[in-house]
Amino acid sequence: MKRRPQAAHPSWRQAGVAMIEFAVVGPLLALMGLAILQYGMLFFAKNQLNHASFIAARAGSMGNARFKTVRDAYVGALVPLYGGGRNEVELTQARDRADADMSHVDIALLNPTRESFLDWSDPALEQKYQARAIPNSNLAFKDPGIIKTNSGQNIQDANLLKLRITHGYAPKVPLMGLVYTTYLNWFDPKNDPLYTRLVKAGRIPVVSHVTVQMQSDAVEDGNVSTPGLGNGGKPVNPGDPVEPDIAPPNCLTIGCTTQGPPLGGGGGDGSGVPCPGLATVQTLMADLSFEFGKSVLTAAGKTALDDWIATARNKTFASVTLTGYTDQLATPGFDNNKLSLDRANAVRDYLQSHGFPAKPIATRGQGAQSPRKLLSDCPPTGQAQKDCLAPNRRVEIMFAN
Repeated sequence: MKRRPQAAHPSWRQAGVAMIEFAVVGPLLALMGLAILQYGMLFFAKNQLNHASFIAARAGSMGNARFKTVRDAYVGALVPLYGGGRNEVELTQARDRADADMSHVDIALLNPTRESFLDWSDPALEQKYQARAIPNSNLAFKDPGIIKTNSGQNIQDANLLKLRITHGYAPKVPLMGLVYTTYLNWFDPKNDPLYTRLVKAGRIPVVSHVTVQMQSDAVEDGNVSTPGLGNGGKPVNPGDPVEPDIAPPNCLTIGCTTQGPPLGGGGGDGSGVPCPGLATVQTLMADLSFEFGKSVLTAAGKTALDDWIATARNKTFASVTLTGYTDQLATPGFDNNKLSLDRANAVRDYLQSHGFPAKPIATRGQGAQSPRKLLSDCPPTGQAQKDCLAPNRRVEIMFAN
């Protein structure tokens, strides 16, 4: 008599199911753990960067607001973040690492501004320091009701040291740095050249703001120019952050080292049909299309627009928005906002009169807003400064689907 084969023990089947579940869920749990670990390290680094920023501001308040004093103090306070040490040699090595990484750090002296020095510089101190300087003595006895026109400040306001330090933090956890910076790049509205540069370098921009009272005479040295009261002296809600107008990255690997076609459009589903609501932006450089400070199209500009008109006939889009931008340079009485709008209107008029598809075209003038090159990154005067700021002079053409 044959015996029937004995059924597998239930515990064996359960063990097999558990192994399959672990093979599926395990990598996801590991990825979540790495993400949490990187976030925790970033939070810890942010605390250290805030502390370093305060140390830099305190040193600046005692050291005449000089940029080198601020920078040196900031580097010294970063030693724990860059390894620290148990002896002089190790501490020196950590400081050297911090100093070498300063190429990914931007220190901006937001106050006193250049206009503060224009209004409040003392001639006797100028002789002493061989530069414009704001007196720090006897502030309690000086009339706070005296407001100067260039800076919109009284003497007490001019004696506040304000720093903005943007530090490009290098992620430490494997894979997570790629994931973080990939999505930061997607969210980047491209209106801050420093932010864009740091993200493309694989860094996470961490911003610290510090304000302290000056404890010494402030000497002009690389300060930011911020004329007038700003917004007419009235606080303005900046609104929600700019949302990306392109589809998110389609990561085919965990670290997003390999990407497929954009999700939701542009062929991402195999149809080649753009996703509704997305936009394509092209840029017309003003230096090639207009004479400096003017809004009449040159022959080169018309040629570039003719090429776009030919390309647009093959595109599927619902409307077009033309946005004009200028650089930050302007003589007294010159209106950069008007110039940027006039250039956008000139492009619109040419498109509409030379065979561009019959679609709604809106125009905007943004003046010197959303610069691609910061004024502080360029030479202070002359043709070299003008050439450096050329990327800011442009008309952006956005095709909306």
